[in-house]
Amino acid sequence: FFENGKVKIITEKIPDSDVMYCRMFADNGRVVIAEGKYVGHERDSLWMFYDEKGIKISSDNYIVGKRQGTSYIYYPSGIVGESLEWSDGVKNGPWLQYYADGKRKVAGRYKDGDLDGEIMFYFPSGMMRLSGYYFSGTREGLWIHYDEDGNVLDKTEYINGFPQKTQNN
Repeated sequence: FFENGKVKIITEKIPDSDVMYCRMFADNGRVVIAEGKYVGHERDSLWMFYDEKGIKISSDNYIVGKRQGTSYIYYPSGIVGESLEWSDGVKNGPWLQYYADGKRKVAGRYKDGDLDGEIMFYFPSGMMRLSGYYFSGTREGLWIHYDEDGNVLDKTEYINGFPQKTQNN
């Protein structure tokens, strides 16, 4: 219980197992702010998180305490604002961000916890804003900035994360 006497957490233990379902409440004792399952002392399976008004803000999948699969962050409207893949507790796979209207904002990938490969940033109109590459979390290769009409503004070559040469258009 909270100091104000309101319910803080409700658990339901499954008999003859180490599985427990959990619902955590805001300090008003009425609004669920997190719910999911524990196996032993570790989060497991789908966990949902809510704000103080009960609006879903994120969801994560766990296997024995480590994030696994796709995590989502939501706008108050329920539209996905971000998705990110996890493998054994490490960022590994596609990473996408979206504007509140659902249009893509950022598209990249993680490998072993670091940004790796092509990454693209978009204007709210859907036009490309910036494109480039990461190698093990470091900017590498050609990065190109665009204006909202798709015209190239400049190109910068990166080596080991440091800009080498910028060409303005």
